[in-house]
Amino acid sequence: MDINGRRLAMKRSVIILVLNLCLLGAAQAEDGVIDKTKSAVERGTQATIHGIKRGAEAAGHGIKRGAEATGHGIEVGLSAAGRGIRRGAEATHHAMHKAAEKISPSSDG
Repeated sequence: MDINGRRLAMKRSVIILVLNLCLLGAAQAEDGVIDKTKSAVERGTQATIHGIKRGAEAAGHGIKRGAEATGHGIEVGLSAAGRGIRRGAEATHHAMHKAAEKISPSSDG
């Protein structure tokens, strides 16, 4: 081999070495990307689980508040119904008393 052949072989060797280093760096970079992706997926999974848990807790609190409001509404409704029945009974008593007076007036007047 002459000098030019040796130089050409040396250049090829250097180029192959540089390309191998680039490929090695790319492979390591891919490993880093894969690790980062796994980490991001794990964080996303944890955030999703946390969100579901908080949503379930909020739904439980909402159901509890709804039940309390329903109970209060029933109490208020029953109280109002009781007042209505009492007023109706008083009005009926008053009307019956007036009717009885018309049928047989009292001796007071």
